[in-house]
Formats: sequence, C-alpha cells, structure tokens
Amino acid sequence: MVNNHLENIAIVGCGLAGLTLAISLAEKGITSTIYERESEENLGGMGIQITPNGSEILAKLGLQETVRKISTPCEQITIADGVTSKSLFSMELSRYNKEGNLGYIACHRGELTKILCVRARKLGVRFCFERNIILGGSSTENGNFRSRDGSEHSSSLLVGADGYSSSISQIVNPTVKKAMPDFIALRGLVPTVSLDKGGIRSGVNLYMYPAKHLVTYCIDKGKYLNFVVVRPLEGKDSRNDDLETVTSRFGNFPFLEKLISQASEVRTNYLFKG
Repeated sequence: MVNNHLENIAIVGCGLAGLTLAISLAEKGITSTIYERESEENLGGMGIQITPNGSEILAKLGLQETVRKISTPCEQITIADGVTSKSLFSMELSRYNKEGNLGYIACHRGELTKILCVRARKLGVRFCFERNIILGGSSTENGNFRSRDGSEHSSSLLVGADGYSSSISQIVNPTVKKAMPDFIALRGLVPTVSLDKGGIRSGVNLYMYPAKHLVTYCIDKGKYLNFVVVRPLEGKDSRNDDLETVTSRFGNFPFLEKLISQASEVRTNYLFKG
C-alpha cells in the first residue's frame, strides 16, 4: 500500500536539521522539498562544535571524509577563570575517539551547510530558496501553506525545521505565544595570523565570568579563531541596537575587546532557555 503522506513532503528550513532530515529521507527513496527564506548564498553562520554522536551521524550520511577536509579536531576542552585566565579544569577529548572516526570536531557552519546541500541535491532533494513561509494557505488541510510573496504551496506532510522563530509552530499551535529570548550572544571570527600565537589555546576553551561566559575554538584548519560570548538580556537591550551598542554592554572585558577589534566578521543573535 502506498503511503500518500510520503509523496510530497515539505521541509521548512535549510539548516542542519532540515538538510539532515531531507538526506535521510532521500536515502530511503523518499524525496522532499526544502523551503528556505534566505538565498542560497546567505546560508552561513559562524563556527560550530560537533560532538562524536553528531559526527557519527555525518558519517552515516556518507560525509565523513568530506567533512574531515573542512573540520578541525578538538583534542581537549578547558574551563578557565575569565578574569585571571587560570585553568580550572581540563579534559582530553581525543582519548574517547574511535580510530578512523571524526570524533569531536569544529568547523564553519556555512561550509558544513554547503556539503549537506550538495549531498541532498545528488539524492534528488528539491530546494525553494527565498521563500519566507508565514502562515497557512487557503485551506488548512493537506499541509497547505504560503510564503510572504503570496505564493501558495501544498504538501502531504509539512515539517518545521525553521528554528526558534518558527513559522510552522505558529501554524500548528496558533494560540501559543512565541517565547521571549533570555540571552544575547555575540559571535565572531578572528584570523589567527593576527593573534599572538602564545595566547591561542588549543581545543575548546570556556572562560567563566560573572553572569556571562566566553567560548573560543579554532576552525578552518586553524585559520580562524571562533568566539562566542553570552550574557543575559537586559531591559535596555533592543533588536535594533547596533553592534557597537551591544558590545559596550558586555562590560569590562579586555580579552573580548581585543578579539572584536581583530575580527573579520561579528554577528549577534538571541538565545532561549528552551
């Protein structure tokens, strides 16, 4: 018996979750279409850490050697006092890796997304970029939905993989209020050639400060130092604040100031408790 729900699957969101789902379905002979509000050129991001359970999934998707070429092994994780830089705890990660496996790695999210897109296309996954899905279509049955440009779409099964500001969650649960963000994150990439080599710690480093923390690790085979600093949202914070205003509210943070001044790219985004 043919399952009609598997004939026209729509996945909203071309992030890691949506792409992984589309590839997994395609390997079972089930094709799908991914709808993404950004253009393909704007699928990016900063650095990302992938733990061994995650890299094992990439291996099962047939991407282990391709991902190895763009990733940097994380051999240890260190927790340090952010004020004094004194190491408080360190754990070797490489000892837990299985021989031949990717293990604990770090890479650029944009590069990983490109690899997943290439794999998905080879398997027949369809893409509709620059489609900002906003609400249900003229009929709420059969997974109908439409995008901001007014075009309507239909599917036998609609999957939301569109993140914390999910439009699909509003379609499925229209009475549920959107969650408010709890933290703000400042992310950046710094070319390692511009940094003092003695100050670059290997592996993943977590610097603890009062009410905030900073994480650093290298990506792109050590060419860039990725950093992300997180603090609670304050009443004066606004989504319209410029980067300089956001940065100033992280307080006296000399190490962060140095990283930002030498960064080739800096972005901000909000985080939720869950």
